Amino acid sequence: MAVVAACTTHEDGRSHPTDDDALVMPQADAKAGTLGTTGGSASTSGIETIADIRKIPEYQNCDEAAAAVNNGFYGPELNAELGDVVVTAGRFVLYRHPSNPAQNLYGYFVADPGGGPDSGVVLSLDATQTTIFDVGTHLAVSGKSTSYFCNTQLRATAINQLDDQTEAVEPVAVSSQILADPALGEAYEGALVRLNRGTVTAAPNKFGEFQIDGVLFVGDLYAYQAPTKGDVVNITGVMNYSFGKRMLEPRSDADIEILGSR
Repeated sequence: MAVVAACTTHEDGRSHPTDDDALVMPQADAKAGTLGTTGGSASTSGIETIADIRKIPEYQNCDEAAAAVNNGFYGPELNAELGDVVVTAGRFVLYRHPSNPAQNLYGYFVADPGGGPDSGVVLSLDATQTTIFDVGTHLAVSGKSTSYFCNTQLRATAINQLDDQTEAVEPVAVSSQILADPALGEAYEGALVRLNRGTVTAAPNKFGEFQIDGVLFVGDLYAYQAPTKGDVVNITGVMNYSFGKRMLEPRSDADIEILGSR
Protein backbone atom coordinates (compact mmCIF):
# COMPACT_ATOMS: atom_id res chain seq x y z
CA MET A 1 0.00 0.00 0.00
CA ALA A 2 1.16 3.54 -0.66
CA VAL A 3 0.10 6.40 1.56
CA VAL A 4 -0.51 9.76 -0.07
CA ALA A 5 -0.94 12.95 1.92
CA ALA A 6 -4.48 14.27 1.78
CA CYS A 7 -5.36 17.90 1.35
CA THR A 8 -7.88 20.56 2.18
CA THR A 9 -9.42 22.25 -0.84
CA HIS A 10 -9.77 26.03 -0.75
CA GLU A 11 -12.19 28.30 -2.54
CA ASP A 12 -9.69 29.15 -5.26
CA GLY A 13 -9.37 25.49 -6.21
CA ARG A 14 -5.90 24.97 -4.80
CA SER A 15 -5.26 22.52 -2.03
CA HIS A 16 -3.07 22.28 1.01
CA PRO A 17 -2.04 18.93 2.52
CA THR A 18 -2.99 18.24 6.10
CA ASP A 19 -1.28 16.12 8.73
CA ASP A 20 -4.46 14.70 10.26
CA ASP A 21 -5.91 13.15 7.11
CA ALA A 22 -4.47 10.61 4.70
CA LEU A 23 -5.59 8.82 1.59
CA VAL A 24 -4.50 5.21 1.14
CA MET A 25 -4.16 4.08 -2.46
CA PRO A 26 -3.76 0.43 -3.58
CA GLN A 27 -0.62 -0.46 -5.49
CA ALA A 28 -1.42 -1.33 -9.10
CA ASP A 29 0.51 -3.83 -11.21
CA ALA A 30 0.06 -2.24 -14.63
CA LYS A 31 3.06 -0.44 -16.08
CA ALA A 32 1.25 1.77 -18.56
CA GLY A 33 -1.95 3.76 -18.58
CA THR A 34 -3.91 5.97 -20.93
CA LEU A 35 -5.82 8.93 -19.61
CA GLY A 36 -8.82 10.73 -21.02
CA THR A 37 -8.01 14.00 -22.72
CA THR A 38 -8.99 17.26 -21.07
CA GLY A 39 -11.35 19.81 -22.52
CA GLY A 40 -10.28 22.98 -24.28
CA SER A 41 -8.02 23.59 -27.24
CA ALA A 42 -4.26 23.23 -27.29
CA SER A 43 -1.73 24.74 -29.63
CA THR A 44 0.60 22.64 -31.77
CA SER A 45 4.11 23.03 -30.38
CA GLY A 46 7.56 21.50 -30.34
CA ILE A 47 7.64 20.71 -26.62
CA GLU A 48 9.82 17.65 -26.12
CA THR A 49 11.42 18.29 -22.72
CA ILE A 50 10.46 19.83 -19.41
CA ALA A 51 13.01 22.56 -20.13
CA ASP A 52 10.88 23.52 -23.14
CA ILE A 53 7.89 23.94 -20.82
CA ARG A 54 9.83 25.87 -18.19
CA LYS A 55 11.01 28.43 -20.73
CA ILE A 56 7.55 29.41 -22.01
CA PRO A 57 7.53 33.20 -21.34
CA GLU A 58 3.99 33.36 -19.97
CA TYR A 59 4.79 30.68 -17.39
CA GLN A 60 8.01 32.42 -16.36
CA ASN A 61 6.22 35.73 -15.92
CA CYS A 62 2.91 34.51 -14.54
CA ASP A 63 0.51 37.12 -13.15
CA GLU A 64 -1.29 35.51 -10.22
CA ALA A 65 -3.94 38.24 -10.05
CA ALA A 66 -4.75 37.73 -13.73
CA ALA A 67 -4.83 33.97 -13.21
CA ALA A 68 -7.32 34.36 -10.37
CA VAL A 69 -9.91 35.92 -12.68
CA ASN A 70 -9.45 33.08 -15.19
CA ASN A 71 -10.20 30.20 -12.80
CA GLY A 72 -6.51 29.97 -11.95
CA PHE A 73 -5.19 29.45 -15.46
CA TYR A 74 -2.63 31.72 -17.13
CA GLY A 75 -0.82 31.53 -20.44
CA PRO A 76 -1.13 29.05 -23.30
CA GLU A 77 -2.06 25.39 -23.11
CA LEU A 78 0.42 23.58 -25.34
CA ASN A 79 0.72 20.01 -26.59
CA ALA A 80 3.77 18.19 -25.25
CA GLU A 81 5.40 14.89 -26.21
CA LEU A 82 8.10 14.07 -23.66
CA GLY A 83 10.09 10.97 -24.52
CA ASP A 84 11.84 10.54 -21.17
CA VAL A 85 11.20 12.14 -17.78
CA VAL A 86 12.11 10.81 -14.35
CA VAL A 87 9.91 10.70 -11.25
CA THR A 88 11.70 12.68 -8.53
CA ALA A 89 8.94 12.73 -5.88
CA GLY A 90 6.05 10.35 -5.35
CA ARG A 91 2.33 10.71 -5.80
CA PHE A 92 0.29 13.22 -3.82
CA VAL A 93 -3.24 14.59 -3.98
CA LEU A 94 -3.07 17.62 -6.23
CA TYR A 95 -6.80 18.33 -6.06
CA ARG A 96 -9.52 16.65 -4.03
CA HIS A 97 -13.02 17.07 -5.43
CA PRO A 98 -15.43 17.93 -2.61
CA SER A 99 -17.98 15.24 -3.51
CA ASN A 100 -16.78 13.06 -6.40
CA PRO A 101 -13.48 11.17 -5.94
CA ALA A 102 -13.54 10.24 -9.63
CA GLN A 103 -12.68 13.87 -10.34
CA ASN A 104 -9.64 13.96 -8.05
CA LEU A 105 -6.30 14.90 -9.54
CA TYR A 106 -3.03 13.32 -8.47
CA GLY A 107 0.43 14.75 -8.88
CA TYR A 108 4.06 13.73 -9.17
CA PHE A 109 7.21 15.77 -9.53
CA VAL A 110 9.14 14.77 -12.64
CA ALA A 111 12.35 16.03 -14.21
CA ASP A 112 14.42 15.84 -17.35
CA PRO A 113 17.11 13.17 -16.79
CA GLY A 114 19.93 15.71 -16.50
CA GLY A 115 18.32 17.63 -13.63
CA GLY A 116 19.43 21.16 -12.74
CA PRO A 117 17.68 24.49 -13.42
CA ASP A 118 14.56 24.44 -15.61
CA SER A 119 14.36 20.64 -15.35
CA GLY A 120 11.31 19.96 -13.16
CA VAL A 121 7.54 20.23 -13.28
CA VAL A 122 4.42 18.92 -11.56
CA LEU A 123 2.87 16.05 -13.52
CA SER A 124 -0.93 16.04 -13.15
CA LEU A 125 -3.00 12.88 -13.63
CA ASP A 126 -6.70 12.20 -13.28
CA ALA A 127 -8.21 9.50 -11.09
CA THR A 128 -8.37 6.91 -13.88
CA GLN A 129 -4.58 6.53 -13.72
CA THR A 130 -4.17 3.97 -10.93
CA THR A 131 -0.55 2.97 -11.44
CA ILE A 132 1.76 4.27 -8.72
CA PHE A 133 5.19 5.21 -10.06
CA ASP A 134 8.20 5.00 -7.75
CA VAL A 135 10.88 7.67 -7.49
CA GLY A 136 13.45 6.99 -10.19
CA THR A 137 10.93 5.60 -12.68
CA HIS A 138 11.38 6.83 -16.25
CA LEU A 139 8.24 7.75 -18.17
CA ALA A 140 7.22 8.80 -21.66
CA VAL A 141 4.43 11.35 -21.31
CA SER A 142 1.99 12.90 -23.75
CA GLY A 143 -0.02 15.80 -22.46
CA LYS A 144 -0.60 19.52 -22.28
CA SER A 145 1.37 22.16 -20.45
CA THR A 146 -0.46 24.67 -18.30
CA SER A 147 0.01 27.16 -15.50
CA TYR A 148 -2.44 26.93 -12.60
CA PHE A 149 -2.18 29.75 -10.07
CA CYS A 150 1.36 30.21 -11.42
CA ASN A 151 2.34 26.62 -10.68
CA THR A 152 3.63 25.20 -13.96
CA GLN A 153 2.17 21.76 -14.66
CA LEU A 154 2.00 19.06 -17.29
CA ARG A 155 -1.44 17.44 -17.55
CA ALA A 156 -0.90 13.88 -18.78
CA THR A 157 -3.12 12.35 -21.44
CA ALA A 158 -1.00 9.19 -21.89
CA ILE A 159 1.87 7.66 -19.90
CA ASN A 160 4.16 4.72 -20.57
CA GLN A 161 6.86 3.40 -18.26
CA LEU A 162 10.33 3.03 -19.78
CA ASP A 163 11.86 -0.08 -18.26
CA ASP A 164 15.13 0.23 -20.20
CA GLN A 165 16.08 3.61 -18.66
CA THR A 166 17.78 3.77 -15.25
CA GLU A 167 19.58 7.13 -15.08
CA ALA A 168 18.90 8.86 -11.75
CA VAL A 169 18.35 12.59 -11.29
CA GLU A 170 20.87 14.18 -8.94
CA PRO A 171 19.81 17.19 -6.83
CA VAL A 172 21.40 20.51 -7.66
CA ALA A 173 22.84 22.53 -4.75
CA VAL A 174 21.17 25.94 -4.41
CA SER A 175 21.14 28.52 -1.60
CA SER A 176 17.99 29.33 0.36
CA GLN A 177 18.16 32.95 -0.83
CA ILE A 178 18.04 31.94 -4.50
CA LEU A 179 15.33 29.32 -3.99
CA ALA A 180 13.09 31.82 -2.17
CA ASP A 181 13.69 34.69 -4.58
CA PRO A 182 10.58 35.49 -6.69
CA ALA A 183 12.65 35.86 -9.87
CA LEU A 184 15.75 33.69 -9.37
CA GLY A 185 13.76 30.85 -7.85
CA GLU A 186 11.61 30.42 -10.96
CA ALA A 187 14.24 28.24 -12.66
CA TYR A 188 14.11 25.77 -9.75
CA GLU A 189 10.34 25.38 -9.49
CA GLY A 190 9.61 21.67 -9.81
CA ALA A 191 13.30 20.73 -9.71
CA LEU A 192 15.11 18.38 -7.34
CA VAL A 193 17.44 20.53 -5.22
CA ARG A 194 19.70 20.33 -2.20
CA LEU A 195 20.07 23.05 0.41
CA ASN A 196 23.28 22.84 2.44
CA ARG A 197 23.78 24.15 5.97
CA GLY A 198 20.53 26.03 6.37
CA THR A 199 19.32 27.14 9.79
CA VAL A 200 15.75 26.54 10.95
CA THR A 201 14.61 30.04 11.93
CA ALA A 202 10.89 29.41 12.48
CA ALA A 203 9.05 26.38 13.84
CA PRO A 204 6.22 24.79 11.81
CA ASN A 205 3.16 27.02 11.41
CA LYS A 206 -0.46 25.83 11.38
CA PHE A 207 0.07 24.41 7.88
CA GLY A 208 3.14 22.43 8.97
CA GLU A 209 5.57 24.74 7.15
CA PHE A 210 8.82 25.78 8.83
CA GLN A 211 11.35 28.35 7.63
CA ILE A 212 15.03 28.21 6.73
CA ASP A 213 17.41 31.17 7.03
CA GLY A 214 14.46 33.52 7.50
CA VAL A 215 13.58 33.38 3.79
CA LEU A 216 12.64 29.90 2.55
CA PHE A 217 9.54 27.96 3.56
CA VAL A 218 9.71 24.16 3.82
CA GLY A 219 6.35 22.50 3.18
CA ASP A 220 4.70 19.29 4.34
CA LEU A 221 3.47 17.81 1.08
CA TYR A 222 5.13 14.53 2.12
CA ALA A 223 5.45 12.94 5.56
CA TYR A 224 8.63 13.55 7.59
CA GLN A 225 9.74 14.61 11.06
CA ALA A 226 10.38 18.36 11.06
CA PRO A 227 13.59 19.65 12.68
CA THR A 228 13.39 22.12 15.54
CA LYS A 229 14.12 25.83 15.56
CA GLY A 230 17.85 26.44 15.69
CA ASP A 231 18.83 23.20 13.94
CA VAL A 232 21.41 23.43 11.17
CA VAL A 233 20.34 21.13 8.34
CA ASN A 234 21.00 19.83 4.88
CA ILE A 235 17.71 19.30 3.04
CA THR A 236 17.03 17.60 -0.27
CA GLY A 237 13.63 17.96 -1.91
CA VAL A 238 11.57 19.28 -4.78
CA MET A 239 10.64 22.92 -5.17
CA ASN A 240 6.94 23.68 -5.12
CA TYR A 241 4.97 26.89 -5.69
CA SER A 242 1.80 27.24 -3.65
CA PHE A 243 -0.23 30.11 -2.22
CA GLY A 244 2.09 32.69 -3.75
CA LYS A 245 5.34 31.40 -2.27
CA ARG A 246 8.13 29.03 -3.14
CA MET A 247 8.50 26.03 -0.86
CA LEU A 248 11.01 23.23 -0.56
CA GLU A 249 9.31 19.85 -0.15
CA PRO A 250 11.36 17.07 1.50
CA ARG A 251 10.10 13.64 0.44
CA SER A 252 10.89 11.69 3.63
CA ASP A 253 13.04 11.74 6.76
CA ALA A 254 15.97 10.61 4.60
CA ASP A 255 15.95 14.03 2.90
CA ILE A 256 16.73 15.90 6.14
CA GLU A 257 20.18 15.73 7.72
CA ILE A 258 20.60 17.52 11.05
CA LEU A 259 24.17 18.77 11.44
CA GLY A 260 23.82 20.43 14.84
CA SER A 261 22.11 23.43 16.38
CA ARG A 262 22.70 27.11 17.08
